[in-house]
Amino acid sequence: MARKHLTEAQRAEIRTLHFTAGFSKPKIVTLTGYALGQVKRAIKEPIPQKRSGRPPVMSSEQQQELVEFVTASKKNRRLGFLELSTRLFD
Repeated sequence: MARKHLTEAQRAEIRTLHFTAGFSKPKIVTLTGYALGQVKRAIKEPIPQKRSGRPPVMSSEQQQELVEFVTASKKNRRLGFLELSTRLFD
């Protein structure tokens, strides 16, 4: 089952329970209802790693050029993907 990412406040709560109150990881799981993996990660990494995601295929300039080309005429709006890419980016 997929779980939501913890907020900064939730991560701080877990770290406080672990380091200040001295609670064990299973005890924190019982108290908070978070998954054990979430608790372990919050204790190990106080600041979550940035989610990289997939890099964009087109630059913002290319995107703008595409929008301008397609909206320039009715004929351009009706082009297929392959024809559009060959006309615009060759």
